[in-house]
Parts: sequence; C-alpha cells; structure tokens
Amino acid sequence: MMEKLYIAYGSNLNLEQMSNRCPTAKVVGTSEIKDHKLVFRGPHAHAVATVEPCKGESVPVLVWQITPNDEKALTVMKDGHICIEKK
Repeated sequence: MMEKLYIAYGSNLNLEQMSNRCPTAKVVGTSEIKDHKLVFRGPHAHAVATVEPCKGESVPVLVWQITPNDEKALTVMKDGHICIEKK
C-alpha cells in the first residue's frame, strides 16, 4: 500500500476532526510554512482556508502519514491538498 505525507493546516490541525475523517492517518511531525499567512476565501458560511505569501508571517502545519483511503476522504472534503509521496 502506497502511503503519502500530507501537510495540513487550518482545521486539519484538529486531531479529533482528522481522526474522524481519516482514522488510519498518523501525525509524523510538525513544521511551519514561513513567509506565508493563513487566509479564508469565499462566503462566510462556506469559506475555505488557504495560504498566501506574506513576508514575516508563518503558518503552523502538521505532517500526517496517510493511506489511499485517507486521501480519498480528504479529497471528498476539500480539493487542493498538498500530498508528497513517501520515499
């Protein structure tokens, strides 16, 4: 089974929420995206989080190890996730 690393920010930092969406995902580390800030796009009730360049700011992230089933669950929830194949 091919596993991937998934870099999560915003609501996907919530451990309980992610365990419901992706029960087989495991946190493998923390980091930050330097010189970027977290922003919300779209109407208030349907806004989605994204990151955009912003000198001097940073966005905290969790790195999750995910399975194909976890990735499908995330894709159903949102698109545009950053996934990197594990080597």
